[in-house]
Amino acid sequence: MYNKQIQNNSWLSAIYLNFVFFIFVVMYNKKKIYFYKFAKRATFALIIVIVLLYIWGDNVNFEKRFAPVIYSKEGKIMSAGISEDQQWRIACENKMPDKLATSIRLFEDQYFYYHPGVNIGSILKAIKNNINAGHIVRGGSTITMQLARIYYGNRKRTYWQKIKEILLSFALELRFSKDKILNLYGQYAPFGGNIIGYDAASRFYYDKKPGLLSWSEAVTLAVLPNAPSDIYPGKGQRVLLEKRDRLLKKLLDKSIIDSLTYRLSLRENVPVRKNNFPDLTPHLLPLLSGTNTKTNSYITTIDYSLQKEASRVINRYNKRYSSLGIDNMAVLILRNDGTVASYVANTNCQSKECGSKVDIIRSERSPGSILKPFLYGACLDAGIITRRSLLMDIPSFYNGFSPKNYDRKFRGIVRVDKALTQSLNVPAVNLLAKYGIDAFLSDLKKLKIAHSAKTADYYGLSLILGGSEVRMWDIGRAYMNMVRVAMKKKPIDITLTKGEKNKILDDDFPISTAASWQILDMLKGVNRPEEQDGWQYFSGQHSISWKTGTSYGYRDAWSVGVTKDYTVVIWVGNADGEGRKGLTGIKKAAPVLFSVFDLLPISEKTEEPLNAFKPKKVCKASGYTSTGACEKEVIAFVPKNSHNLPLCKFHKLLTVDETGKYLVPPNCNVKNAGQKSFFILNPIANSYFKKFKGKEFLYPPVFPGCETVKSKIGIIYPPENAEILLPKDIDNTKRKLICSASTSSDVDSLYWFLDNEIISITKESHKVVVNADTGVHKITILAPTGTSITHTFKIITNKS
Repeated sequence: MYNKQIQNNSWLSAIYLNFVFFIFVVMYNKKKIYFYKFAKRATFALIIVIVLLYIWGDNVNFEKRFAPVIYSKEGKIMSAGISEDQQWRIACENKMPDKLATSIRLFEDQYFYYHPGVNIGSILKAIKNNINAGHIVRGGSTITMQLARIYYGNRKRTYWQKIKEILLSFALELRFSKDKILNLYGQYAPFGGNIIGYDAASRFYYDKKPGLLSWSEAVTLAVLPNAPSDIYPGKGQRVLLEKRDRLLKKLLDKSIIDSLTYRLSLRENVPVRKNNFPDLTPHLLPLLSGTNTKTNSYITTIDYSLQKEASRVINRYNKRYSSLGIDNMAVLILRNDGTVASYVANTNCQSKECGSKVDIIRSERSPGSILKPFLYGACLDAGIITRRSLLMDIPSFYNGFSPKNYDRKFRGIVRVDKALTQSLNVPAVNLLAKYGIDAFLSDLKKLKIAHSAKTADYYGLSLILGGSEVRMWDIGRAYMNMVRVAMKKKPIDITLTKGEKNKILDDDFPISTAASWQILDMLKGVNRPEEQDGWQYFSGQHSISWKTGTSYGYRDAWSVGVTKDYTVVIWVGNADGEGRKGLTGIKKAAPVLFSVFDLLPISEKTEEPLNAFKPKKVCKASGYTSTGACEKEVIAFVPKNSHNLPLCKFHKLLTVDETGKYLVPPNCNVKNAGQKSFFILNPIANSYFKKFKGKEFLYPPVFPGCETVKSKIGIIYPPENAEILLPKDIDNTKRKLICSASTSSDVDSLYWFLDNEIISITKESHKVVVNADTGVHKITILAPTGTSITHTFKIITNKS
């Protein structure tokens, strides 16, 4: 301990020892009164000087604003900015690497550990050499004195300025240890041009961390602060090489390096220019800059190579898409432990108007269909559906809102897994209507992807089709946590910087383990629609659960994919929100997603959490609770917390004849009639299912001879083959056609179709306002029993 203190603060220790010796002498010379008084005064004055110097040194502040630097998890610089005073001043490590520290001491101040900040011998020797030469050939400054000069801003050299620097050197030696002084010098010394500090120099000249420098490289850096404006790689190259070689010889002479290291070091080239820092994370600089006021350096969790390759992927696709007027793209890759593996927030498009400076990952965009899996998961938990359940895919009307599927087709009925993987809009809107907009908004807040204070009334049912605002960051977190919950892990927040703790989310994840696993399992087996091409080029090696989304007006194309270990979010579009035809998730974002997954290691499949399910007997065909009318029943595994699964409404027990082909109405006696289970669709669903699949599921025909009791319907207006002239009102607006129908008493509702498109459902009063253009039209009315009637009519114009 004593020897270390002597080494680090030699002059203070010397004063302390001299003071003790002085007191000892005084104790034995008390009779020499004059000497005694002088000793007391001198000792008191010395103490005052020491205290004042210490206070001065304690108030010295070297902290200048560092340049912001973003590091990868390996410690490589990914992006850097210049400091406020236009210097490349990068925060160094707490301790200078040994090779560099040894080289700097030997070159600048080999007696650094043995003087109190000022080396009188070196100063006298420098004065003598300068006088003999007739000009300044040598300086006598110690490292501490050079640090004092740096503190004063390298002011013009005067005698008074030199005295101030010497006094400050004493103060610094009192305040700081020798190692601290050396580190401060290495941090703030100039290393050529506007490169300040050995860390910046090491990375600019050798593209490596200072701790990885060779002896030749460390020696080269050590000689730069001596004349930083005249000698550095690219300037004064011959003198730089000579100085390096002399210092290497000095290291050899002092047995710090061996002869082999010396010879190999001489063979190393001196850099001829500085390297440019990469700019792999330009959008993180303004995001993080200033949050760490001490060093302005940020070691992230980002993988350097992955960041580089992901950037290449999106810029490669950007070149392809830019010709279509699509300029921007972003990729967010998360490890499912909550850390960011890659953060590519935009393309590097060059024009000023292309919006490349926008951080898309943090920007609010329309999600399209990307939120649908969370609604389906919530409905699984709520017992509204099972993964086998059938959903209606027919025209629906909600206070003027009528959702359409992406292909403008209706399927009549569709199974849950198909509706989800094909991203059908109509079934999703119907599910949201059943689940509740308020309930789903509450779930989104728990998922941390609700940024708007707007109400359910504001969003309406279009919420599930992209009528809200989301960020890539939040979408990534939500999907990542779905994977975690499916593996029985707690949901967590995302961490971007190394050492930052994963924050466990306070709110419960709104989807259970069982529902999360089933949703992800369904998304693995995406049955891509035949209309969508290009999938033969996608890799099938990864076990990926994935989903696409497209916002209204083709403004945002999304694709999200998850495996056991990674979550990848892709966004494609224009930063200014301008739409482009063909800008869809499946055509533009999905190819990028699979290209990014090719950069990642293949993950194992997630195990099914069997104990998170409970068995439930359901109709095989419909996926709902069996009523006894189902032809076949199966066991479906549903989330343990689900309840009240609806009864099957598709199967009906009907009275039929002994052949099972004919319906026997009530009050019609048929020999050997019995009951049989039938899968029945309502007329609308059947109409669209027949059109889409070529099959139909209506009531069987009535047994011959029993037709008299069959339900009757008729079209009152318009008559068959009628030609109708619609009059105009005073404001020249053409009036609309009013159609009417009649039914027998046992028909409670009618389904109206105009030119094979559903236009209305009527009950009691069977009248419909029809908006028909000039030309021939066909109106069809269906009863729930399957009875139908069609009239053809023609709208004509006034020939006058």
